[in-house]
Parts: sequence; structure tokens; C-alpha cells
Amino acid sequence: MSLYPCPVHGEVALYPYASKQLSEQLNSPETSIVDVHEIKVEFFDGDELIQRSSFFFLKRELSELPTYLVIRNEQDEKDLLGNLLPKFKGGGCCPKCLNRLLVKDRA
Repeated sequence: MSLYPCPVHGEVALYPYASKQLSEQLNSPETSIVDVHEIKVEFFDGDELIQRSSFFFLKRELSELPTYLVIRNEQDEKDLLGNLLPKFKGGGCCPKCLNRLLVKDRA
């Protein structure tokens, strides 16, 4: 587990599925839930679900906005996630700050 030095919450467990751009702008007053896009991804090994994750981006980062992806093999991973994964290099964020952003506009 990696630790993230959050300026708001101190050292916390890193949430790795936030893009670099979102991570950099997470605590900006201009960033709102309407700017964020979530892609739910399920990874399977045969018929067995092995992982379910949510990937978060700023909407302007993506030309297409899928909401759900299923990865069943390496080719799916390459085809469906190949253009998304580079957006995470240098990304990751405080899960508490991400959650605050995602729920603050819903209250």
C-alpha cells in the first residue's frame, strides 16, 4: 500500500484510480462533481469476477465517456484500457478528498 501526503488529511492510503489531471485539480474550488467522470471496470478470470474498480477522470480528458467496461482477457485490457491507463501516470489522490468532491454537490 502506498501512502499519499495529503495537504488536508495528512498521510493517507493512496487511491490509485484517479487520473493525474484530476489529482492535480481535486482540491481546486473550480473543480466540481460535474467535471468528474467515473468508469466502472470489472476484471474477470474466466467466469470469476476478480476485481471491481472505479476509475475517475476529468470529463475533458476523454473524447468518449464509457461508464462501464468488462475486461475478460489481456486483449480486452489492451483494447479497452490502453488509451486510459497513461492518464494515471503520476496520478492518484487522497480518497477522503475524492469522496468529499463526489458527495459535496449532492448534499
